Amino acid sequence: MAQEERKLRINNISDKPTRLNFNLAGIKRLVLLPDYSPINGSLPVGSIAVYVKDNHKINPSHLGQDVGCGMLLGLIKKFSMERMRDIMNDVAGELLSQYDSDKFGYLGGGNHFITLYEVTESKDPRLNLKDKLILVHSGSGKKGIDLYKNNQEYDGYLEEYKEVLMYAEKNRKAILEIFKKYSKSNVDILLDNMHNSIEVSNEEIIYRKGAIKVIPGKYNIISSSMAGDALIINPKESIISLDCSLPHGT
Repeated sequence: MAQEERKLRINNISDKPTRLNFNLAGIKRLVLLPDYSPINGSLPVGSIAVYVKDNHKINPSHLGQDVGCGMLLGLIKKFSMERMRDIMNDVAGELLSQYDSDKFGYLGGGNHFITLYEVTESKDPRLNLKDKLILVHSGSGKKGIDLYKNNQEYDGYLEEYKEVLMYAEKNRKAILEIFKKYSKSNVDILLDNMHNSIEVSNEEIIYRKGAIKVIPGKYNIISSSMAGDALIINPKESIISLDCSLPHGT
């Protein structure tokens, strides 16, 4: 492994030592983000791995079960702060009632959450001080688990993968609709980005595991935890050195 590792272009911007415990065949570069967490036998969380397409087949274990997991950020219109506790209790009640169902509106467990923010500082022209935002962090639920368990080959996996991504996006919007129903508010969606994804080009296959794809000059968000603050960011051109990627959490 040491010999293969020297052939890689590794960009480790975390404060952790580089530990690579997965098959490196075909990989050409690897980015380890600040929240990088090694996992035995799989691509680390908080990493971007770029493979030569002609020398690599899609590896479902690199993404794991939470395929299509992402974050939807919305700007809330006419939200009643006085009713916030009742609204969020009602939302939580409906989400919990369908925890084990196949319906859209599945939040999931682990680090998935739905939370509200108030803008305290922003250079984003769409946002003003005191604006209220909602962030929905969820994935594809059982759809992603089934895809992982089926362990499809290259072509079959990619086709099912695309369907799961669409499902995960619709699921986040369904959660947003539940919030809108109880809050009686309108919400403008500002972004909806995945952080467990595969990008396929003519020459490369790029995995982002716990990492979002960002574009220089386009606003994005990095959250922390359900009870923590979040950052609105505007990536510079230098983000290209990280394969246009950032952590999905601080």
